[in-house]
Amino acid sequence: MDKPEALERVSEALEQAVRVLLEETTDPTPKPSQAVVVVGDLEIDAPAWSVKRRGREVSLSPTHFRLLLCLSEHVDQVVMYDDIARLLWQDKALLYSREAITNLVGKLRRRLGDGAITPRYIVAVPGVGYRLQSVAGRGARVRPRRGM
Repeated sequence: MDKPEALERVSEALEQAVRVLLEETTDPTPKPSQAVVVVGDLEIDAPAWSVKRRGREVSLSPTHFRLLLCLSEHVDQVVMYDDIARLLWQDKALLYSREAITNLVGKLRRRLGDGAITPRYIVAVPGVGYRLQSVAGRGARVRPRRGM
């Protein structure tokens, strides 16, 4: 095999590997849902842009809501820092640091009455990202929206 042919084969193999990786990459953008995600005493209603804790409305900024929605689409799974940044800031994601995401999560935790030391909802996975944890391993419930 001559050098040009070998380079062409390597190039084709690399292109195939990139295609496979792109297909395996999950999109962190929350999917539209006609349901309410219930995690413990937290209810996240995506279509209504509403969050309730213990039946009471929790006021969130659009950015905090999108972050919580993203985490609720992946209950008990880690959402990586890079995925959170792409979701929240799209093409400007590279301008934001992990520290910015950590600060945002801290503010969201405070709005939810959660804490970093003994988190009830949002758990940090050091060096990786965050996950919305189900309560006592019971998982999340998805129920139809009322009035639909």
